[in-house]
Amino acid sequence: MKKWEILSMMLQGEESIMGYRNSSDRLKTQYENDLAAIIEDARGNIIAFSTLWETESPDWLELGSIWTHPDYRGRGLASRVFEACVRKYKQKNLKVFTITHNSRIVHLLKKYGWQERGTLTWDKVPFSVTCGPCDRIHENFKGTCVFKAVTSECRLFHD
Repeated sequence: MKKWEILSMMLQGEESIMGYRNSSDRLKTQYENDLAAIIEDARGNIIAFSTLWETESPDWLELGSIWTHPDYRGRGLASRVFEACVRKYKQKNLKVFTITHNSRIVHLLKKYGWQERGTLTWDKVPFSVTCGPCDRIHENFKGTCVFKAVTSECRLFHD
């Protein structure tokens, strides 16, 4: 099995990673377009991954799919792919955000000085950008989303 297909299956098996956009072709394209960072083991298997997703706004990217293979967690690999993606968006002179409910990612973001935005300050990033396609709520109900800015639910961060 090819490394991008394996990565896609691994990402889609993670509860806290949005599955709809993580096809093997799309992940490979993200990497080829210099919007993703990977770490491979000695056999060429991807063991850590993160990507910058384009949004409706040309000024904003979404940092997403920060992932480390379960056998390699706790070794600082998520920090390394995170840092690599940060360098990419800074070189492109763009703004970036992420939405997460994963406590490990929250810890990582805070470690690097990213700021959390609550309901009163969520609008610093345009709503249409932060709440693009979602696995959790139907498009018609996004304006009154109960997950928005709730601890252990959709927490918005940006640097």
